[in-house]
Amino acid sequence: MKLRSFVALFIGVLLMTHCSLAEDGIPVKQVDSMIHVSQELTGSFFHLMIDADVQLFETGTRLPTYRTNYPSSSKEAWLEVFFGDSQAEIADSFEGKSTEELLSNLVANKDRERAYSLGEKHTRYQSYFCTLAYCSTEREIVRNSSSATEGVQADGLTMTPEQARGIAQDWIERFSKKFEWKGFTWSHTYALPPNDGKYVENSKKYISTGIYLVEYERFLNGIPVARDVLPNSEVEGDVLQLYIDDSGLLRIDGVCRSYEEQGSAVINISLEDAIHILRENMDYVDAFPEEDGDGFTIQEVGLCWRLVPELKEDDMDYHAIMTVRPAWRFASGICRNQTNVFVMYIDTETGEVLE
Repeated sequence: MKLRSFVALFIGVLLMTHCSLAEDGIPVKQVDSMIHVSQELTGSFFHLMIDADVQLFETGTRLPTYRTNYPSSSKEAWLEVFFGDSQAEIADSFEGKSTEELLSNLVANKDRERAYSLGEKHTRYQSYFCTLAYCSTEREIVRNSSSATEGVQADGLTMTPEQARGIAQDWIERFSKKFEWKGFTWSHTYALPPNDGKYVENSKKYISTGIYLVEYERFLNGIPVARDVLPNSEVEGDVLQLYIDDSGLLRIDGVCRSYEEQGSAVINISLEDAIHILRENMDYVDAFPEEDGDGFTIQEVGLCWRLVPELKEDDMDYHAIMTVRPAWRFASGICRNQTNVFVMYIDTETGEVLE
């Protein structure tokens, strides 16, 4: 059965069934069914094989749009979350620094920045990139995410993947309660391989066992914020990565912003329309198949929020202030600044291909 007929059949049967995912009264009409799309697209340079389960959304559905900004936090709450005491006697890395010294480290506003240390614990929120970093140990960690395996026991640890996820979830709930950083939802738990010490700077203080990596992605109204880092773009979606071993939390890395509703957009581009746009633009994507292949298998298709920059790249607020647009996402996997992963975003209202 052709895709057009298949989609039309499902929409016709299920048109009256929908649910509202919006928190602000704007209905997100979602056809209560998944369909499987299997279709091959051939371009001038390579071909795509779409092989994915897809959640249908009705055309004409109105979605909220958002604008990002810096996330909220207070020094007292920060100290309580990361050091266990709102009055902890921490070392402030910015104390005594001149305006020129701060600017040289891309610090334009100390009220938005956090750079505190206490013993082996160090934490930093860098507003220029909207990035969070926290480390609870001076033992060196090698984060070999390219060799990560999902859902398995980490070598050398007694802790299970489920226990690691529980520790990570506790931290996410602290962020939600103390900072109002809401919407972070568990997505993956990986086991990273043991470290043989070949690439560490301190051969006497490093973690040699396997490590768990637990990832949380940002969701708005049940739809994920796109997390891919594309080779031709510096836009990075909100993702928190927590590294854990038998001693507990070792490190947090991630990106975090605030989201404020700014208006709405209509889903004008159906799944079938989006596939047509994908076919017309696939050869322009900065992606290259592996040497033994001539194409990509698109295993991930669905609606997401894509961050669209508003400012010039040299603006201090470039990474913080962005427009958030609903888009169809077609991907062979998660792109972490790789050229061997295919990702395309198509604006659901305009049909524009978003970078």
